[in-house]
Amino acid sequence: MGRLAAPAASRVQRFIQKVGNLVYASGNSAQCNVPQADYTTTLDIISSQTVLSGATIPVIAAYGAFGPLSLVQVSVNGARHPYAAPGYFADIYMRVRSAPYTSQLTADPVTSSTTTNWVNHLHIPLTLAEDTTNGAWYTGDTTLQMTVKLGFNAAAAVFTTVNSATIQGSWDVWRESFSAPPPNLSSAWLAAISWYHEVAMQGTWTLKNGTTPIDLPRDQDYQRIFFNIYTGNDFDATYTPTAGLLTSVDLAINTKIHIFDTVTEGETLFQQVFCYAESLGAGWYVLDFERVKDSVRDILPTDTAVVQMLRLSIASTSTSNYVDVFTEAVVDNPFAAKWIKMAQAAAAGGSSSQAA
Repeated sequence: MGRLAAPAASRVQRFIQKVGNLVYASGNSAQCNVPQADYTTTLDIISSQTVLSGATIPVIAAYGAFGPLSLVQVSVNGARHPYAAPGYFADIYMRVRSAPYTSQLTADPVTSSTTTNWVNHLHIPLTLAEDTTNGAWYTGDTTLQMTVKLGFNAAAAVFTTVNSATIQGSWDVWRESFSAPPPNLSSAWLAAISWYHEVAMQGTWTLKNGTTPIDLPRDQDYQRIFFNIYTGNDFDATYTPTAGLLTSVDLAINTKIHIFDTVTEGETLFQQVFCYAESLGAGWYVLDFERVKDSVRDILPTDTAVVQMLRLSIASTSTSNYVDVFTEAVVDNPFAAKWIKMAQAAAAGGSSSQAA
């Protein structure tokens, strides 16, 4: 006779379910709704994408296999985006977060006069780390609609030389979810949905021949800050991420407390190899506050009561370099407020009845 791993009342069941298929449309986008049921923790984007090449082989741009995906976005009620990034960053992000994952399946073969399969799968986590449900979304809330959107680059952005190549195919969207009681009836799941985990692009800056200051948002807890230095444009085939363009990076609170104190490119790259057991590729850098895996030991809080400025300063040597900055951070989830109030009201009612 079997034995339950947990008491029946507290057991939950994990499900993996296909929730949509998004078909490539050059220069456009496609989206699907996540079912309004259960708790959603992660999403996988599984490619069934092909490239049809002519007699002359196309030349792949620096985005590699992820060039067709200009945007990978998760939205909640249309207004909030807990995850929004281009495909090539989404791959870098997972290689950092889930090291030693190294995109082993990724492939972008091209041969002449042939239809070839490209593999550009992506894992889109909504939780703070892989071993927690903190950051999960209660998609069983019928007032909450979560959508997954993919934006698609045209062939002219995917290839530096198109040579008549065309892109076809689609991407399946898979969801990991957990069946459990509503959050007002479960303190564990109420705590889980109270975290709003966000992966976002903060913007693009033109670097100076010298130091470029970049002020980042405050009043959130930072897990990681990523930045990518390149020449060309990050929206077309001229994009060229390049090593050696970074002289040093500095991260300061209120300009006086230097969390990363004028760290050279060499030290930054060594830290990355040490933490992730691989090179992330030319031009990619990470300031990691969660380098101890799945730990909050180094998390950087930026409470506006004490932090007036969070400044990233990047020193470079040319006015023709650009930098994209991405952040991973956590705040209180406003969508959890009503469930917290319901739980508090139920607890207060129970206390009153007991007192009576």
